[in-house]
Amino acid sequence: MTNSVREKIIDLTRSMCRVPSVTRDTNLSLQVLQMALEYLGDNVEYKFFESGGIHSIIIGNTINMRPKLALNGHVDVVDADSPDQFHPIIKDGRIYARGAADMKGHVAVMLLAFKQFLEENPDNNDVVLFLTGDEETGGFSGAQHVIKNEGFRPDVVFIPDGLGSYQIVTSQKAPHHFHVVSESIDTHAACTFHLVSYGPGAHVADSFKASNPVNNLVNVYMQLKLMCAKDPGLTVEMSFVDTINRAGNKIPSEVYSDICMRWLPKKHSLDEIRGMLEKVCSEGRCDIVSEDECEISLDAAALDRCINNMLLVYESMREKYAKGTVDNPWASTFELDVLYDEPDKDDKGEVLTSSSVHAEFGWRWPLEQHRFEDGMADMEEICAENSCKIDIKRSHGDGDGCYTDTNSPYVNKWKTAMESELGRTVEFTNSHGSSDGRHFYKFGSEVILTSAEIDNYHGANESVDIDSLVTLHNALCAFLSTFA
Repeated sequence: MTNSVREKIIDLTRSMCRVPSVTRDTNLSLQVLQMALEYLGDNVEYKFFESGGIHSIIIGNTINMRPKLALNGHVDVVDADSPDQFHPIIKDGRIYARGAADMKGHVAVMLLAFKQFLEENPDNNDVVLFLTGDEETGGFSGAQHVIKNEGFRPDVVFIPDGLGSYQIVTSQKAPHHFHVVSESIDTHAACTFHLVSYGPGAHVADSFKASNPVNNLVNVYMQLKLMCAKDPGLTVEMSFVDTINRAGNKIPSEVYSDICMRWLPKKHSLDEIRGMLEKVCSEGRCDIVSEDECEISLDAAALDRCINNMLLVYESMREKYAKGTVDNPWASTFELDVLYDEPDKDDKGEVLTSSSVHAEFGWRWPLEQHRFEDGMADMEEICAENSCKIDIKRSHGDGDGCYTDTNSPYVNKWKTAMESELGRTVEFTNSHGSSDGRHFYKFGSEVILTSAEIDNYHGANESVDIDSLVTLHNALCAFLSTFA
């Protein structure tokens, strides 16, 4: 039977991972939800929910909106580092693919175990499966909508979207993503050096141990500013910046920027300017990709001031809230995840000028260390001091964390089932990331957050160990039997 379960898990996981269900591609997430429904067969009842184009589904023997247990997962994924990630590979006992670890491999486990439970307990209405399509962007139109607006209230929810090694997460950091805007006057510059800085890319929850290339670029830029301050007639402006990444919960793996330098020809040559920039970039881990002739068309100082203001906001907030390190991981983190300038266009769609700079800052913190209201007040004050403003409609997170009682009977049932399968103790841990568990916790459900052996979720080599999925499946079947 174990081999049969193993092959079914592999087949289901690979089938789902072949669908590039990035959160914004709502029809592809719906396609995976329909695959899950089809796998469970014709004898189940189901109900689809839709909010803001995001689809969710509840499946069971009946549609019980207040079940004892809900198995919960999400089928959306973050952007792939390469299209090849949507072509799953089996290597060294692991499945490599975008979403294999987070969390289609775990959805496959729940589908197998739930199908067996339904077949063995056709009259049981205490357990349902709940799948969503927007967890990677906060779960606001998926889990939060169905819980808050549709009245879904399970006693306990099981979410295999944890940290790996079967650990049970007892506390999750609260997240919030600030979208900040700095307004500009009509400006653009055409005299540029094109820079790039690379990093490994990672989930924003791991920011205390991952190098953020944005910080490399910021350091280079600030060093150039210091040099120019000592040399009258020499100026530097940043006329373009883009992290490419638009996922607020992922540290970018690359950032591109255009740096415009101006100088007095009688005082400096192009070779001297180039040499100066090359030295600073080399020391700051940035590369010069190419350069244009410095032909100034309009003064870029206004846009430059906007970028400066945004960076001042960033540094001020980091001074107070960027405390997490490798040695002190259970602390607040604050990172700039998205940075770009938004151009004005004429009636024909032609770009005229850059009129505003946008940034998204990711803040995560332990509930016992900070209050969301205090951080919001600090951000509002710092933005006002630097001619920036928070775009409330494009900000999200609201500081909802999650806590699990280690003495809960439900937690003990799961822990017993998992330990019996493993033959060892299952540990409790804290999570730097967030999950849809926070939405359930806010409305009174108990949360069990765990997962199999995973690696590099959200990264270029995301993978999950196949044997660990089988182990998780067996424990889940035992756990489900206690609800029969």
